[in-house]
Amino acid sequence: MTMKELVENNKKSLRGANLREAKLSGAKLSEANLSEAKLREADLSWADLSGTDLSGANLNRANLSGADLSGANLSGADLSKANLREADLSKADLREADLRGTNLSEADGCLRASCSWTDHGECGRELLAVVIDNEPVYFCGCFMGSEGELREYIAEGEEKYKASPTIAFNFVSQRIKEMMRE
Repeated sequence: MTMKELVENNKKSLRGANLREAKLSGAKLSEANLSEAKLREADLSWADLSGTDLSGANLNRANLSGADLSGANLSGADLSKANLREADLSKADLREADLRGTNLSEADGCLRASCSWTDHGECGRELLAVVIDNEPVYFCGCFMGSEGELREYIAEGEEKYKASPTIAFNFVSQRIKEMMRE
């Protein structure tokens, strides 16, 4: 039995399962309980994860491109550096999910605006805003928070680096607000 068949056959009882680097491309896991599962670097591309409970799951560097995550519970999940390109995130719960470095290009059900700048010490930075529960959540480096929290974070930063993130923030926040009105 392949890993994919094993997981599909036992999909209701996978809470906390260690599936690190598992090859589950195209797996049918709708409405499964994968809460707190260890899926770091797993291949879940084009998998059916609709309605699945992935709360608190470790999906760091996982490939979820093209996956159906509609209605999935991803609250508190580690999606940092995951590939969600072309994933369906409509009605997915992303509260408190870590989306730093996540590829959300062409993802359905997700509004995303970002920009980058190089005037930040040795390397460049990217500011990303993603709409979760009709509220923009901002990500930049190790920062994740609301608009107010980001304003505070910028204000507390080094004076010589305040101009670039302020310009980036103004651009991204304006763009995300425009997208929310569309």
